[in-house]
Amino acid sequence: MISDEQLRKVGFFTMVLVSSVFIVQILRTLKGVFLPLVIAIFLAYLLSPPIEFFARYKVPRVVTLIVLVVILCFAGYFGVQVLILNVSTLTERLPELRGQFLNTVGPVLARISALAPERMLEIIQSSGVTKFARSFFQKSFSILGMVLLTLLILVFIGSTYSRYPRILRKALSGKGGDDVIKLVKRINGQIVQYVLVKSFVSVGTGVLTGLACFLLGIEFALLWGFLTFLFNFIPYVGSLVAVLFPIGLAILQFQQPLIPLVALVILVPIQVVMGSILEPYLMGNRFNLSPIVILVSLFFWSYVWGLAGAFLAVPLTAIIRTVFMNIESLRPVAQLISRTGDN
Repeated sequence: MISDEQLRKVGFFTMVLVSSVFIVQILRTLKGVFLPLVIAIFLAYLLSPPIEFFARYKVPRVVTLIVLVVILCFAGYFGVQVLILNVSTLTERLPELRGQFLNTVGPVLARISALAPERMLEIIQSSGVTKFARSFFQKSFSILGMVLLTLLILVFIGSTYSRYPRILRKALSGKGGDDVIKLVKRINGQIVQYVLVKSFVSVGTGVLTGLACFLLGIEFALLWGFLTFLFNFIPYVGSLVAVLFPIGLAILQFQQPLIPLVALVILVPIQVVMGSILEPYLMGNRFNLSPIVILVSLFFWSYVWGLAGAFLAVPLTAIIRTVFMNIESLRPVAQLISRTGDN
């Protein structure tokens, strides 16, 4: 005989499951609205420390925000132009790189595989890797509308966010209002620390990678440094991809294995030290997410929002866990997805 309590739990679980599926479909369908909103929120967190710093000296927050947005736009425009130039040069060199692939890697593949090098190259060129790369760069240079919407939302958030605590206190009076404000502050602290630390580590990793490629004579060092900075925001997978590109080019560019081996010895420790030692040290135990949960969240948010979802996977999952920790019925779920089982 099923008790009323068991029926209630089954009903609650079913409601949560159906609601989750419904919410995921809404997020995917309205990606063009939600994604700029989420990106704008994270940019607002990134810009909040300098805005608050100048606010202490009576500089209006809106003025500081507009100046920072203008700087971001110029930096983004310059970065995109440099990236386009490098990608265009790399595209022009593809026939030459194809010949170097056949001469350098082809004989090795012929010994360990039954496929001829030419056939192997055709498979690589027709694979999802090539399509993904082409799609990535095409989408990267055709998102002006989303960028403008993101900047518009960013200006709106940045110019009004200082009023939110006062509005929350008025709207949610009593202990419930204090609990919500405390939860929001906790989430804010997590996001600010993550955005600042991740940006600092990503910039450092990109600079070191680009400098190493430049000193070793690997072509397109600026491109590899930028891609390393970008992919460093994707947990686990991003570091691997960032290393494979320059090492793969070094194998094709140089006829002897010394430079590729040196590149491997230098680039891999850079990723390990910056991503596995320095970043956890600076981040501390703030997010407390299980590595398995991080991987699952990476695939989940990639399914929902594509490549942008992969970049936002960790902070979004951490926010969900923080909310669950403050809801009594969902607290066991938050403890299950944590690394230590603690709060």
